[in-house]
Amino acid sequence: MLCSDFKTLQLDNNISIREQINDSTPDEYVLLQLPGSAPVLRTFRVVYSDNRLPVEATVMVKAGHLYELQYWTEIPEVT
Repeated sequence: MLCSDFKTLQLDNNISIREQINDSTPDEYVLLQLPGSAPVLRTFRVVYSDNRLPVEATVMVKAGHLYELQYWTEIPEVT
């Protein structure tokens, strides 16, 4: 079974994202019309208020073979 768990990404103080690449479930395979053994990309996103209270939670499942992920991060300068 394929399972690649990405660490949680903190985009700013108000959005947190966690992504996983997994084998599809039988329902996902049919509903997403996946070819062969294509994986799925599962994204769990939480949006927080300024007081750090969760105000929205979203789970998205996408056909993994149709997406490419790319991330940028700033590396703090060491002094």
